[in-house]
Amino acid sequence: MKRLIRLVIPVMFLVTIMSVMIGFRHLETLEANEMRVIEEFRERWMRETDGPGLMRMQETLWGNWVVSTNANGYFGPDYHAHQPGDGSAVFTWSFQVKQEGTYNIRVNYAAAFDRAFNAPYTVRYSGGQVTEFVDQRTGGGRWIPIGTFDFQQGEKVTVTLSNHADGVVIADAIRISEEGNASNRLILDNRNPNQGFEPVQQSPQQQPAHGQPGQEQPGGEQPGAAQPGSQTEVLQQP
Repeated sequence: MKRLIRLVIPVMFLVTIMSVMIGFRHLETLEANEMRVIEEFRERWMRETDGPGLMRMQETLWGNWVVSTNANGYFGPDYHAHQPGDGSAVFTWSFQVKQEGTYNIRVNYAAAFDRAFNAPYTVRYSGGQVTEFVDQRTGGGRWIPIGTFDFQQGEKVTVTLSNHADGVVIADAIRISEEGNASNRLILDNRNPNQGFEPVQQSPQQQPAHGQPGQEQPGGEQPGAAQPGSQTEVLQQP
């Protein structure tokens, strides 16, 4: 009996040690697999957001924009929000066209009950400027179209959202895609992964004034089927 005990105890000890080692090895494998999946997702996201005929430029903003994740439907890690006002607070996405063509521009945002029904997005390009008013109370998490434009090779295009609205405006992401060429598209988030994590502050003197001639009148909002988010951020002045 004693001899049996002497044999069993070392065997059990070895089995325990081997089990622990296998467990640690399994955890290391899981961690490596998770990191590989994350890296593959990041690379795929960058491939999908950068089209061959479009080049991203730095986002800019002015005003007391607040970073939030309180409502659902936003693209990327978060979104910027601003209280309604006189249009002096603006958020601008910029890109350069490397390939002439006809492009569609769509916007994404986190919808909620306190959002503006007339959030003004103004597209400025060589052909002029057009303002589309979007109802941000609905359609969150969807790419809502704000227009189709003929862009020339080499021109710089800006899409500006101001707080000249009746509710909270959300600056999240825009998507530019060429008609008939699905591979040529660009997604610009409210944070730029290539040229700086935070948008650059830009003085009001450099921002285009709100309400310039040629802007469309309210009523061009694109309704969406998605329901508004159930939460809303509490905006604090800095």
